[in-house]
Amino acid sequence: MSNQSVVAGVGLAGVMAHCGGSPADAVELLVGAIASAPAAPEPYAALAELWRDRRSELEESLAEDGSLSAVVAQAYFLFLEGDMDDAVMALGSVTGARPDVAWGQHPGSAMRAFSTR
Repeated sequence: MSNQSVVAGVGLAGVMAHCGGSPADAVELLVGAIASAPAAPEPYAALAELWRDRRSELEESLAEDGSLSAVVAQAYFLFLEGDMDDAVMALGSVTGARPDVAWGQHPGSAMRAFSTR
């Protein structure tokens, strides 16, 4: 996605969130923009602003939403709050990563093969 498309998506999300639309739908657009252009700063800034402005609404709607975009947004919001452990665990729930399992202890780990020699 080009930067122009990201900016347009962020603008549309802003309209959805603040002009009678749905903040949860705006979050979905913003997460899509992040997925398309992870280095673009605009979607992250828009998510942070949305979190500051509509937090209680977002907490309620995202708690009921089990979609991938909702989990990614919740992880980012946890990051904004400084809760890195829960942010990583939330992302792990959708990526399959298990930060609570040390790699050397993971079944099938190459490290395990070396430690038994």
